Amino acid sequence: MRRLRALCLIGIVAALTCGLWAWHEYTRPGRVHYRRGMDEAAAHQFRQATLEWQAGVREDPTFSGCYEKLGDLGLQVGDYPDAAASYAAAARLSPRDGTLFLRLARAQQSAGDLPAAAASALRATQLRPDDGGAWSLYAFLENQLKDLPAALAALRRARQLRPDDRDDLLALANLEMDVPDMAAAERDLTPWLKAHPDDIEACYRMGVVYSWKPRTPDNVRIGTGYAERVVATRPRDPRPYALLGQFYLDAGRPQDALRTYLAIAPLQANDEDILHGLVECYTRLGQSRQATAAATRLNAVTARRDRIKHLEFIARLNPSDIGSGLELARLQEEDGQLDPAEATYRRLVRAAPHDPRTRPALATFYRRMGRGDLARRAANPDFVP
Repeated sequence: MRRLRALCLIGIVAALTCGLWAWHEYTRPGRVHYRRGMDEAAAHQFRQATLEWQAGVREDPTFSGCYEKLGDLGLQVGDYPDAAASYAAAARLSPRDGTLFLRLARAQQSAGDLPAAAASALRATQLRPDDGGAWSLYAFLENQLKDLPAALAALRRARQLRPDDRDDLLALANLEMDVPDMAAAERDLTPWLKAHPDDIEACYRMGVVYSWKPRTPDNVRIGTGYAERVVATRPRDPRPYALLGQFYLDAGRPQDALRTYLAIAPLQANDEDILHGLVECYTRLGQSRQATAAATRLNAVTARRDRIKHLEFIARLNPSDIGSGLELARLQEEDGQLDPAEATYRRLVRAAPHDPRTRPALATFYRRMGRGDLARRAANPDFVP
């Protein structure tokens, strides 16, 4: 009986302790502001929700929930550095929360801090070893950082966890071709194409795999079939034309190869593979004048690419060299590299906002692109990209 009373007393004390702890957690300032913020967010009063969560952080800095909600809000509005900082604070308080580390990795990725994002994604995979999405994100980040072995290992784990995920398959095949390990790419693509014969993107990758194989009649025939299927399905996709043209040349069909190259040449005027193919076709067909013109064009494109690489090296070495930067942007634009050209023009304005050359160059670029609104903003002396 005495033992029973003691056990009952212990149970009552434990229950009271748990109740008091639960009440403490429920009424702690961070939790109170967290609930109020959630109510404001449900009513679409996001400014008030933000103020509540910020108050929770100030009054109860060891409660992770308010940091996490501020991170969610930062992601939603595109304030990635603040989102990453909020998630990082939450992760320090909840170091076993794999989902939190996954969110942190995505925020850091969006903020441009790829090494930190990769470290957070790796931690997410350790905490969530059966989460294929975590492994896929980690693989992507390691690929961006050029750690191909780590990226390959992570993607293969993601494929084990999500064997029906098409994005993982295509990313893995791309990585294997980059290494290059064409045998591995073929092993992964073959069962997928048997189950999904109409997957045109997978067909294109298999065509690339066959372009690396010995030029036996069977390999050329099979590779040609894959490339023809892609061109027929996606006539505006420039990638398979060079592949198909080369297969036609390997099969001794220069006229078909020429027709293929010419079909895409107007849209890919600076593509070196297309220009190489045109030179080869014209040469085989005995059309020397056309071969000379294509070779001249190819030499000009190659020289411009070489100059671009040199100027990119100068930009890394001496980013304050405005003259070289302006030449780089102009050559990138002439080469059809419009996004890199815009990035270069904007970088120059940031580096030298009062230089009389940078701002007009950016505004003129936008006018050439038909973006008058951006051209007017860029011409404003107070505008900094």
